[in-house]
Amino acid sequence: MFNLNNSFLFIFFVKFAVDTTQKNFSFQKKGLVMKVINIFGAPSSGKTTLAHGLMHHFKTLWADVEFSPEYAKDLVLLKSSHMLSFQNHVFGEQDLRLSRLKNQSEIAITDAPLLNSAFWAPKEYSSSFRKSVFDFFGQYDNINLLLVSNVKYNPTARVQNEHESNLISNALPKFLLENGVPFYEVLGGDFISPYLVLWFIEKGLIEKKEKFNLKKLEQIKNQKNFEETPSYEQWEKPTLTFPVKIDGTPRYRYGQSAEKDYFPKGARRF
Repeated sequence: MFNLNNSFLFIFFVKFAVDTTQKNFSFQKKGLVMKVINIFGAPSSGKTTLAHGLMHHFKTLWADVEFSPEYAKDLVLLKSSHMLSFQNHVFGEQDLRLSRLKNQSEIAITDAPLLNSAFWAPKEYSSSFRKSVFDFFGQYDNINLLLVSNVKYNPTARVQNEHESNLISNALPKFLLENGVPFYEVLGGDFISPYLVLWFIEKGLIEKKEKFNLKKLEQIKNQKNFEETPSYEQWEKPTLTFPVKIDGTPRYRYGQSAEKDYFPKGARRF
């Protein structure tokens, strides 16, 4: 019988079949022009707040930047959280929101990285779905931030409670690390976004363009509370240096454990 669940699977795999005829998928970056800043984090960790803060400060530099918003939150706000069980549908919509920015913007910021669908997918989903999510994610030139929350839990538009959010927060680093996904661990908070923008540019993660408002960069450096922010070294956690084997090769390959279910027991997916 062709039910609702099958229809979403059909739509997803038709889209996948069409895309794969046009692109050569692999677990390697494609060297796309657009940089994607992915903000990973547990529910109510401040992902959207940080994303909007980064958007504001990149815009004041006259950077070419756009925001790819979280589709899953739209479903929760529409009282349709049951749709989160169809992660193939969620993934397809989220990929559309990001892919439409290709060749339109030099920088994209999202509070809903595509890899979320591999993490949140129901346990009974096939391993091929999770692997395809890694394939799609690997097409982009990604800068990955893992947000450590230091704000009070806000239950508005959330499915999980604070305890479940903490469980998810503990599981995310292992998911990224064991799948060879490099990330920077950053502390949440309203004050951090201008310094992250400055750090991206000074570290060379974002190319400094001639059109950038360099006076604005200097203003960030000269702000009174600049010295009170975490040092750049504190943002570069050991998670960036993956464990290596005796021969010096990485212990974890990109997507190595894509088929594994990392979602923590005791937390609701939807």
